[in-house]
Amino acid sequence: MTAGGFDFSKLDNILDQFQTEFIEDAGDNLTEVGELLVSWQNGERDGESTLSEIRRSAHSIKGMGGTFGFPTISIIAHRLEDYLSDAKSLSGAHARDTQKFLDSMQGILDAGAEPSQADIKGILRRLPAKWSPDFNQQAGHVEVLVAINSDVLRKAVEREFFSLGYRMVSAGSGLEALQFAVNMRPDAVIISAVMDDLWGTDVARALSAMEATAHIPVGLLTSFDDDRLGKLPPSVVIIHKGKDFANGLADLAGVIKVTQDRP
Repeated sequence: MTAGGFDFSKLDNILDQFQTEFIEDAGDNLTEVGELLVSWQNGERDGESTLSEIRRSAHSIKGMGGTFGFPTISIIAHRLEDYLSDAKSLSGAHARDTQKFLDSMQGILDAGAEPSQADIKGILRRLPAKWSPDFNQQAGHVEVLVAINSDVLRKAVEREFFSLGYRMVSAGSGLEALQFAVNMRPDAVIISAVMDDLWGTDVARALSAMEATAHIPVGLLTSFDDDRLGKLPPSVVIIHKGKDFANGLADLAGVIKVTQDRP
């Protein structure tokens, strides 16, 4: 097909070539990570350098997946990064779980196509969950996406929800939180009102406006008073920093429970 003298079939061929190259490059990357794990298990590598290399590979795959038509691979790679984010050195549990992330990405590459939306949630929920050493319990089926611009507050939020057995996944920016929410369909989103790129107030409005995500409870973490928050959807739970912080988290947990109990 041509338009204005431009042959769009050539563009399709170029895109197909890029996608094929991504599948090959990502497959090689996953193979290299698998070989790193074997070398570490054989005592040929130390845990710190192996962990660093795994993170580097995951970051590389994350950056390319969405560009070449595999956003779910990008999400899995990000979740591997997030899962290992608090690790100081590779452990046996980290190695076993890392292999599960690799297998999930390889399965999509082998299929040569992005999974259906119906399959994505199942793939992501089968991935190992990030856990807290204070609450070393089996994570349940409730998944909470957090995008908080303070490590101290993020860890405080995660601690509270880990104690409920929730699975926690972190996003690094407002835009990333919006993208992940659309693709992951988490059971809740907690986001700071002020983010470096896309503010949490805008993310909350966008999620509420889209049919695919309108049902997802959103908690907005803020130090603003209600008058400065603008016209937020009434369903958004305001979590004020300070003395009411714990009450706000409890309110959101209650909303999540009600949502989960619906038939």
